[in-house]
Amino acid sequence: MKRHPDRPFLAIYVLWHPDFAEGAVIADSLVRHFQHEAFDGVTLGNGLIVLNRSAPAPGLQRPLPVDWDLAAVTVVVGFTEDKLLNDKVWKDFLAEVAQGSQEEPRARRVIPVATVRSGIEAMPGIQALRWNRWEDSDADRQNRLTRDLTIEFSLMLNRYLESSEQSGVQGESKRVRIFLSHSKHDPYGEGIAKQIRGWLRETTIISSFFDIQDIPPGESIGEFLTIQIESCAVVAIHTDSYSSREWCRREVIHAKRRQVPMVVADCISDADQRGFPYMGNVPIIRLDPSRMDRIEKVIGRLLDVTLRHTLWRCQVAAVESNDSEEIFLANAPELISLAGLTPRPAPGETVIVYPDPALPAEEEALFQDIAPGVRLKCLSQWQAEKIP
Repeated sequence: MKRHPDRPFLAIYVLWHPDFAEGAVIADSLVRHFQHEAFDGVTLGNGLIVLNRSAPAPGLQRPLPVDWDLAAVTVVVGFTEDKLLNDKVWKDFLAEVAQGSQEEPRARRVIPVATVRSGIEAMPGIQALRWNRWEDSDADRQNRLTRDLTIEFSLMLNRYLESSEQSGVQGESKRVRIFLSHSKHDPYGEGIAKQIRGWLRETTIISSFFDIQDIPPGESIGEFLTIQIESCAVVAIHTDSYSSREWCRREVIHAKRRQVPMVVADCISDADQRGFPYMGNVPIIRLDPSRMDRIEKVIGRLLDVTLRHTLWRCQVAAVESNDSEEIFLANAPELISLAGLTPRPAPGETVIVYPDPALPAEEEALFQDIAPGVRLKCLSQWQAEKIP
């Protein structure tokens, strides 16, 4: 799939009938999340764009068409409810959009969101998100919709990477899996991991790796764990004994070295006797072990980080096609970043590129004390230097 260098990797169209009162509210929440909150201050250049199709174009009874060539991957999120289903012009428009998506299904998709039961039948043969069955508050429904869409966006971007002539990535794309890194040596760690796993099974299509019981007999425990970590996103469940456990430390270090998406669930109930330095530079979400009422916050943030990492891989695949010799990191560099670099950086010859914003001066100075001659550039700095 070819892509113009100035166009985004992901275009998200949100489509709803102008008389559907909730449409604007839901669309605003999606725009706010995917263009701001999901990146939490991190800038990936032309990563994604969110557009609305909710009003007739000037002089017409239907919206402007969907531009399937706007991005490498284009997804239309269409709300199928009574107003749209009873309006032939809009129903026909949705059908035409669905037909257009079938011309290149790996890069195009329409995801119907059924707010009424009849909305499930608006696009026969296409699985809908069942908004009408989610027994939650409006805010909870919007959060669930955002999580489900994030999973699909990451999957489609992975497929784009696999099929791109630039990336060299091959193999079958898989949905997000989560590795639950936890300690069994305090009253909470294993129980928290079990509750998160149960929540995932009940409310998402995400699978998880839990512990040694998931390892087939005869497998090397160490090798199997490292393979699982590399194919998952990681939740580090930071309970009181976590930092003191060898396998927990190994799991975090390996995830950092392999640039695996990760968040830390802060579950300290009393004290951590030894703060583990390599859990830094990733989002930390408070998860009170006595209440366990923020699991969806932890998983939602992890999915956002995973989408961010996938978009970054798209950026890297595009620039590496130009025979770039730089080393690209999905997160801002930290000292452990040097240990995971292949090939190992040579003084004066290595440039490390990472997402905006630039490191604070004091962090960069420390980095240079440890690795003199290795130059650090955030994406915008690096791109500016590439301009003739």
